[in-house]
Amino acid sequence: MSLLSPDTIRIGLGNSYVALAKTKGNKLTHWHMQTWPLSSDVTTTGWQRGIEAVTIWLAKRNVRSAHVSVLLSAELGLLRLLEYRDDAQDPSSQTIIANSYFSRVHSNFSEQWKTVVEPTGFEQPWIASTVSNDLLQSLNQMLNNTSNHLNSVEPLCLSIYNKVRRQLGKTDCWLIVPENKKLNAMHLRGGHIRLLCSLPADSLQDESMTSLLLRESRLAGLPETPTSIFIVTANNVADMVIHPPIILDTGWKPVSSIPSANPFHLIGLHK
Repeated sequence: MSLLSPDTIRIGLGNSYVALAKTKGNKLTHWHMQTWPLSSDVTTTGWQRGIEAVTIWLAKRNVRSAHVSVLLSAELGLLRLLEYRDDAQDPSSQTIIANSYFSRVHSNFSEQWKTVVEPTGFEQPWIASTVSNDLLQSLNQMLNNTSNHLNSVEPLCLSIYNKVRRQLGKTDCWLIVPENKKLNAMHLRGGHIRLLCSLPADSLQDESMTSLLLRESRLAGLPETPTSIFIVTANNVADMVIHPPIILDTGWKPVSSIPSANPFHLIGLHK
């Protein structure tokens, strides 16, 4: 490896999977993915198994001084859409609101987690994301031990939304980001996020995605007007939609030895 052209590593990490890729520009030169059942042992977390797998992979490939980007599943990079409030128009106020929500809904959340909030437009909802400090520290320690550099850590769904939001424009649509065990869905109206939900992927065994999204719209009190469905994978999830979805290109160009059917979106998009 040349110091003038360092390796770039992208990692997709969840509680039940890890995806590892070595990239050069938009070329995907190596791909490796592992999945495992979720543990019923409350003293362990799936991401620890993922970090162990990354450590072994980096050592086997002798990766050093690489720039590493990590994309977290909805189980690890928690997201919440916060309503616009006249009395909470600054990040510090919205962070307090976000932490209050996360502490009520997620039993393992603590005030020590790293929470970031961002506005989505004038008088529009804010979006909050939070990540465990234990996870961040473990990632940093793992990479420091192998002389690699952590460039960024982002929730997968939010990273993909930020990359395609201009492409979607003012379309009324659903943006679907499948994971190993989750189905993440953003409902956009007029270019603004109106609903953000994370659903068990198993729910598609008994119900089509179209019906599932219609039910979520009704529960949220959103209009039931027809909308487009954008999906960032060409895998069989797309077959579970009543009307054809619009497949978003991940931008990655794998070498010939890597099957193109792999879920490359788990390492984010190349745009």
